[in-house]
Amino acid sequence: MARIIEFTHASLSGKAGGLIYSRNKAGYYTRNAVAVVKPNSDRQMSIKTRMTAVSQAWQGVDADEKQAWGTYAKNVTVQDRFGGRGTISGAAMFVRTNMSRKEAGLSTILEIAPRIFYLGEKDPTVAAAISEDTQNISLTFDNTLEWANEVGGKMLVYMGTPQNASREFFNGPFALAGVISGATPTAPASPATIAVPKTVAQGQKVWLQIRILRADGRLSDPFRCNCVVGS
Repeated sequence: MARIIEFTHASLSGKAGGLIYSRNKAGYYTRNAVAVVKPNSDRQMSIKTRMTAVSQAWQGVDADEKQAWGTYAKNVTVQDRFGGRGTISGAAMFVRTNMSRKEAGLSTILEIAPRIFYLGEKDPTVAAAISEDTQNISLTFDNTLEWANEVGGKMLVYMGTPQNASREFFNGPFALAGVISGATPTAPASPATIAVPKTVAQGQKVWLQIRILRADGRLSDPFRCNCVVGS
């Protein structure tokens, strides 16, 4: 007799009977489970190394600060990959902040939780131009925002794989292209020039994903802009 597995909408995810159950913006769906053997890339290994270091650092955080991270995490919501919002644990928030700090080139682990219950600002003015000739991104942003005028503030800029110009939507993957630092000792100049991490050609469309990291550990949700590569 065939085994019957019943899923509710709240739990419709995971693998069973050779099928993967999941959902996206269009709703719930199934697909065949395929075993993929892929060697770890340098970037994957780097992420694993950072994750191990940050996870180990959490074990050494004192009880009061662990509670403070939990309090901060309960009072803000973060965006998931489907565009929804929800809360995460204090430990997950600690990892979220410190993984981005390491990616931004900050060597120290931030153990003190943010005391302001707000993820941090986005920059709605961000715009980009990319040149095939220079293989550079020219990123325009608002350098009067608070992150740009504090020591330790960072703007992390990620670039997606170049696409056909007709494409209207892109959801990754993104690779780190560059980091803009705030107050060193003055606000960074806009536009900033960042070398592309992947070669681009004129006429391609490129999406950028951006996050703002505040000195106190607040990390914004990702936000995006796109442009067509020029000459």
